[in-house]
Amino acid sequence: MPASIIVLVLNLFLDIDFLNLLLGAFLGGGFFLAQFLISKGRWIGGGDIRLGFFMGLSLGFPLIFLALFFAYMSGSIISIFLILFKKRKINSKIPFGVFLAPATFVTLVYGERILDWYLRYTGVY
Repeated sequence: MPASIIVLVLNLFLDIDFLNLLLGAFLGGGFFLAQFLISKGRWIGGGDIRLGFFMGLSLGFPLIFLALFFAYMSGSIISIFLILFKKRKINSKIPFGVFLAPATFVTLVYGERILDWYLRYTGVY
């Protein structure tokens, strides 16, 4: 919680729109909260909900979606390799925070450029 407050204050100091940050936080936290409620806590833990909220406050909308995409893709790829090399079984639990944190950092640093490239590539603008 203290990190979320610090990030919010820093983003507001950088003149980033408060509603954008709030929307990102609720989308990030809400995404994981929905998974938690649907799975009754079997898919993800409460830490992922808090981390999703923090990610949203850090990145805002729409970058929260890019960070989630990176986290899920990297988590899937690494998990497939762990299963193939028999380091984990198909039903093993793998902490997701180790994928969320680097995805947030990459998105924070390169997210705008990646999103701009993607939108130009797909012809959206």
